[in-house]
Amino acid sequence: MKKIFSFLFISIIFCSFARADEGLMIDSGRASYDKTSGKAEFADNVTMRTVSGGVPLIMNCDSAFIDLASKEIFMKKVKITTCDLHPPHYHFTSGKTRLYPDRYISASNIIFYAGKIPVFYLPYYYKSFKNRPLKIELKPGYNRRDGFYVEGMLGYPLSENIYGKLYLDYFAYKGWGKGGEVLYSADTVNGSVYGYHIKEKDTGDERWNARLYHWQLLPHSWFAQINSNIMSDETFNDLYSGDWIRISRDIDSSVAFTKNMPQMTTRILFSRYDVFDSSAGVYKLQDSISPSVVLASSRIKIKKVPLYYSWSFNAERKWQSAVGDHILQSGGNINFTNPLRLSNKITMTSEIGLYGSWQERESLPVSEKKNIFLGNYLTDISWKIRTFQFLENTFGHHFEQGINRKNDEYHGVLVNKLRADQWIYLDEISVRTWAYLDLRTKLNENIRSLRNRLDGIITEAEYSPNKWLYLYFRNNYNAALRKPESNQISSEIRLFKADREAVYFRAGFSNERVYPGQVVFTGEVRYHPVGKWRLAYKNQTFIDTEYREMSLYEQAFRVYRDLHCWEADFSYSVRNPSFSEFWFNIRLKPPLKKQDTLYPEDMETKWYPWR
Repeated sequence: MKKIFSFLFISIIFCSFARADEGLMIDSGRASYDKTSGKAEFADNVTMRTVSGGVPLIMNCDSAFIDLASKEIFMKKVKITTCDLHPPHYHFTSGKTRLYPDRYISASNIIFYAGKIPVFYLPYYYKSFKNRPLKIELKPGYNRRDGFYVEGMLGYPLSENIYGKLYLDYFAYKGWGKGGEVLYSADTVNGSVYGYHIKEKDTGDERWNARLYHWQLLPHSWFAQINSNIMSDETFNDLYSGDWIRISRDIDSSVAFTKNMPQMTTRILFSRYDVFDSSAGVYKLQDSISPSVVLASSRIKIKKVPLYYSWSFNAERKWQSAVGDHILQSGGNINFTNPLRLSNKITMTSEIGLYGSWQERESLPVSEKKNIFLGNYLTDISWKIRTFQFLENTFGHHFEQGINRKNDEYHGVLVNKLRADQWIYLDEISVRTWAYLDLRTKLNENIRSLRNRLDGIITEAEYSPNKWLYLYFRNNYNAALRKPESNQISSEIRLFKADREAVYFRAGFSNERVYPGQVVFTGEVRYHPVGKWRLAYKNQTFIDTEYREMSLYEQAFRVYRDLHCWEADFSYSVRNPSFSEFWFNIRLKPPLKKQDTLYPEDMETKWYPWR
């Protein structure tokens, strides 16, 4: 009989290998146990099932030897799989295999089978069951620029708080690309370091990118932030990193130290700003700050008076390429605000403030350092009126005047604007309209038409009667030209099945006055049935309404198929339309969520805002 050993013998084997949530179950046609040596032997159609180190394994072998003292299992002519179907979707065969249920598994002369078809051979295999598993990704594909390619990634948790990745990519036309990154996260420190380099064999160009983001809590309520990004050229992201910002024409880098207190914030900043020069093919420095110091208070209430005040001060040393010199500058302001509730439906808020600025170029002689101080004051008043429960209006006026600039063409007036906002809130729809009217006039100028002084009338409307439908409309109307400056209409539809989103559909149209006769269509469809398939499609098309022509800017297809213990992913995309790409990947699914959590995808998204 297949199961011949006694209950006592089963208990001995199981308890010897079991942990709190793991165990080893053995079926065999014949079994023997040597109490003196502490070893057991199983033969005749041996089947073992274990969940060791978080990895489920099903093993069939001709014979197996178990050392209960060292917990070592030695097997001959083994077939291993994690697929519980019969026959399994895949399996490995090995001549000899060693298994430590809570440590590792190793095997030699391995043949991998997809179904009954042999796919590849490995002379040796080793896998640790500790919570530091390797993550290997291979992404083959093809595009016109690179030819056939394979993008490879090897990820490994270096510790509980540090995760490292190595990149090795091969492009048929471009050669080998190499890179790496490290992500780290703890209670007082978070950050990421990324680098990538490739020397293109067809052009001879070196393309590279290095990035650093670091946040750290320091003593006495200080914290530090470092954000650095340097790259070889503006198109690197589009070609290699796949960022959502495809073209980086300018890049920023900074180091900041900030101290937050209940009523004041202190910040010390060092930064630089570079812009790509297409003619020279390099990034050139536009300006840098070394350093900038900012002190700013929160809004503070004056005791026994319905009056609040806030203030700030800043000073910095700045270099600008347009000036070709370092500039010392500083400024400060103080504001007083008085919110008054006139009735249950009307609130009036008034504000008055003073601010000034000072600057000079380091290279100027003292005799030429004139008019370096500028002072200004501002006033602001607003009325918030809740006419009905569903209707709210806000009216206001903002004015800024230069104290020592009253002889210029605007009498020293910097800002003089009226504003109006209206909100309508209904059960399923909300509408907002706002506009600004510029009242600033030049010397001896008369305002002949208020229409020409409107800074646009913007209207937004949202309609969402339930969880599966959302509509959005935005119109920016140019009152001077009596034409819309821009229009946008978009819709989203979600259909659910078994408490799960089964279909997502989004479509929208937009146009701008600066591109007359051109409408941009953007659409996306995702189909997520309860079954095994997941389909997605997106499209962006330019429509010429005058000539009735359409030009495709971007479209992409993606198909995902759950194959039980496998998963397949296919993608095809076309952009603009000279660039096209497709890739196909089939891989074993991660067996358990325990391994997935060791790959910090959420941390990667948080600390890589460009992804």
